[in-house]
Amino acid sequence: MLARLVVDAGHPVTADALIDAAWPAELPRHPTKALQTVLSRLRATLGPDAVEATPTGYRLAVAAEEVDADRFERLVEEAADADPADALDLLDRALGLWRGRAYQEHEDTSFAAPAARRLDARRAEAIEARAEALIAVGDPAATVADLEGLLIDEPFREPAVELLALALYHAGRPT
Repeated sequence: MLARLVVDAGHPVTADALIDAAWPAELPRHPTKALQTVLSRLRATLGPDAVEATPTGYRLAVAAEEVDADRFERLVEEAADADPADALDLLDRALGLWRGRAYQEHEDTSFAAPAARRLDARRAEAIEARAEALIAVGDPAATVADLEGLLIDEPFREPAVELLALALYHAGRPT
């Protein structure tokens, strides 16, 4: 249920959607009461104001800076408008938030899969943007391993192939 709230952090999630997330296979005997019990436990763990009731459901009441996915996207957006040195710092901070695939434990659920795919794609774009920044600041060798890792996961990613070839060339490895 917490994962369902995090995916839509700051936005209301209906009670039915929370119940479906918490009990996808078999509903408890009294789903509304079970939902209230789990929400109570969440509030006890996260704080009494962490989960707010709204007219349309419940929402995780956190600032965008408290959700790594939101922080990551903000840093990547800021990097797009920055000069290469500043972009490199912003992208390093953004990519430093990652600890595996997005919503890895819930990536097979209907509520998290679209967000996970979108965030994983943004991560790949951030790795490519970081490679461009490293090449621009004169440190192409520093991006080779990251690009090779990205291409192991996504071998047909053309921008990464192009950047890897460029990084290798500028790092003195033209063959």
